[in-house]
Amino acid sequence: MITSNSRIESIQALRGIAALMVVVFHLMTPAAINGYEVISKIFSHGYIGVDIFFIISGFIMVLSTSKIAGGIASGYNFFVKRFFRIWPLYVIATIAWSTLYYTQGWTAKIIDLQILKSIFFIPKDGVPFYSIGWTLDIEIVFYLIFATSIIFGKYKWTYLIATAFLIYITKDAQHQITEGIASTSKLWAQIVSRIFNPHFLEFYTGIVIGLAYPKLRLINKNISISIILICTSFFLWQYSLEFKAHAGFYGWGIGCTSLFIAVVIYGEHFKTPKFFVWLGKISYSLYLLHTIVYHALRLTIDKVFGEGYTSGLGYFSFSLSIIFILSWASQAYIETRLSNFIKSKYIEYSYFIFKKITKENKLPISNVN
Repeated sequence: MITSNSRIESIQALRGIAALMVVVFHLMTPAAINGYEVISKIFSHGYIGVDIFFIISGFIMVLSTSKIAGGIASGYNFFVKRFFRIWPLYVIATIAWSTLYYTQGWTAKIIDLQILKSIFFIPKDGVPFYSIGWTLDIEIVFYLIFATSIIFGKYKWTYLIATAFLIYITKDAQHQITEGIASTSKLWAQIVSRIFNPHFLEFYTGIVIGLAYPKLRLINKNISISIILICTSFFLWQYSLEFKAHAGFYGWGIGCTSLFIAVVIYGEHFKTPKFFVWLGKISYSLYLLHTIVYHALRLTIDKVFGEGYTSGLGYFSFSLSIIFILSWASQAYIETRLSNFIKSKYIEYSYFIFKKITKENKLPISNVN
């Protein structure tokens, strides 16, 4: 019998595979392994891991909020938890990247206004200093929209359906809309531009699958195997033939949705290999740190041993193992311990402020823990 943990493990494993695809895609050229035909064929579109991330995120939001009550306090709690889940490591990664720049003379300062804005998801011209953070800029806007939906309580899904429909019908006018908003507020124009990002509707795809999840669980094993084969084959067909080979909901999102459905159903009937579950566990650190670790390692080896030793399949395997180890440590100590510590202190402080305000104004409040 497959347990509920096994079901989540299949999705966790997919997240890990998606992160690995992004990592190999980013490092193929610097490590000079794109000349290997098999690797190039498999990972030439590894950036689709981002499409998978967003679909998983929407799905997880449905599962993680299915039993919470509506209201302002619940919406606030949701956003705080999600924000501090991703923020501490992002701050560390951004500072590490700026330090790497500084040591190479690529920028005059370790910390400047552009970097500080990036840390708080307000990047200059929509491009964060640490470029990988662009996905987090989009994710944080989705968290805001989802947190707002929780405030509406039982009308949460109506609100989300309405926002998805609004984004869809106005997509062709996105430039006019963002330019119009930019005339009064550049910040809001950047937020709206992220909503119109080709990837954004993939969150809603994950939400739809999440709502259908109770029905998917009822499908018997024989039919499930057929669905898994069809969905996986469709994904492989799109990927191999590069059909609609562009990022986002209208491109790779089609095949990635199909693959995700296959994985969700797979988890209902089959056990997931533990290595991929572990990979999923460290996937956020793996995604956020791989560029920093790879370049820092390359610069160190070049300085100690001289140039010419940081390319090829052997070096790539070595650097990937270092990335895995440091990502594991990051997940254990930064993602889990540090993030939880900062979150708890923030909630404790914010509750103290709310309590003081409500005491002065004699207004009742809910505990935000």
